[in-house]
Amino acid sequence: MTDFELQVAKWAASTPLELLEDELRELERRRMELEVRIDVLRRHVSLLGAARDLASGLTVHGPALSKRDAVLRVLSDAPSEGMRLAEIRRALVQRGWLTGDRRATHALEVAVATMAQRGELRRIRRGLYELPRPLSDQVAA
Repeated sequence: MTDFELQVAKWAASTPLELLEDELRELERRRMELEVRIDVLRRHVSLLGAARDLASGLTVHGPALSKRDAVLRVLSDAPSEGMRLAEIRRALVQRGWLTGDRRATHALEVAVATMAQRGELRRIRRGLYELPRPLSDQVAA
């Protein structure tokens, strides 16, 4: 047996597996509690954003925007050099229009790619998007 194998065997024999499993279960329980709290806070952010939009005269029709409408709204506020997909995602999550999980992220990636294929967005380069420029702006450039 090599020195490394001896060290691994000694560590395995001296580490109480039950304690590690207990700690793992406790951390997973706390993570679930945090995820619930995060979801509640996201809903509060969404409600507060909607209330502020309503107070400022901006109305959102229905309980939530479609991904397409939400992306278009975020990009309409974007700087002239466009926005990275991660920035679009972050803005949607902050506004409460998208959850932060992997499934929602994938759905956003598909929606943005589809919108770019349809010409609703312009893909500047991989992961960077902007609203299409009017024809007069394109001719001048």
